[in-house]
Amino acid sequence: MNMALSSSFFQKIWEENKRFLLIAGGGLAAFLLLNAILVTGYKNQALGKDGTIERNRLLEVKVQRLYKEVRDRFHEEKNMLESYAHFERDYLQRFSIPPQKNLPDFRKGTSAQIYFNDQIEKIWGEVSRKAREINCLMPEKITTQDLGVLPDDTAEDTQRHFIYLEILRRALNAMVDSGMKKIDKPKLHEEEPLPVKGNPAAQIVYQRLTVQVQGTYDSFLQLLRKCQEPNQPNKTGQFLQVILLDLAPVSAGAASLLKGNLEFANFAIEEVKEEGAQPAAGGPRSKLRSQRRR
Repeated sequence: MNMALSSSFFQKIWEENKRFLLIAGGGLAAFLLLNAILVTGYKNQALGKDGTIERNRLLEVKVQRLYKEVRDRFHEEKNMLESYAHFERDYLQRFSIPPQKNLPDFRKGTSAQIYFNDQIEKIWGEVSRKAREINCLMPEKITTQDLGVLPDDTAEDTQRHFIYLEILRRALNAMVDSGMKKIDKPKLHEEEPLPVKGNPAAQIVYQRLTVQVQGTYDSFLQLLRKCQEPNQPNKTGQFLQVILLDLAPVSAGAASLLKGNLEFANFAIEEVKEEGAQPAAGGPRSKLRSQRRR
């Protein structure tokens, strides 16, 4: 007989015959003993042999509680994420060089070598005109080989070449506008990817160049101030990260003229795709280039 039905059956007997059972005494004891056995068996059946049903019930309570907490915090978390995204876009716009939207597609026949050589010529022509007015000695032009341009460049490689040239354009203009007297040939360095703490899916990629310049102490001060002006929305910004690596007199007889090594840099936030990529040879190639080609 089903235990639940058995329990109801004995309950009915008790209700209909309790007067007789109470008088009988011994019958009461037997009835209570049998009822206890049946109720205990029913409970054990409900709980399961190893308590699975009860554990499932407790788990359901925890899930419901967690759901309520998530539901209550959803809008708060969503607003926080939107705020963080807004701040990230704002800081990138103010302190990083944005990607170029209208770069040529070199798969359609345009030569990357010719295009970037023309860009280098434009930068040197733009800056040289201002340099002649203040008698600043301009450096030798960089080449597309220095830039790392290759025939099989991808769209991502092309973007990196553009960023390096924009760093160079801003740096040269800032140095001439600050009154420097001599600028040596810039050296472009390989990209440097660095991890983002707490976010293994993203990394910060630094693109940088170094150059030695000569000028007065005031010229160095003006240069540092000029590079620290944040980019403004809807305007052509000139912000660059800049570090003065060293500073010393050009010669003992010309203490007013100083020489120093400067590092100019830009950063970008990129998605991490694969690990274990090795730096590619030739020019300021990205350490991630080989992994992007896989």
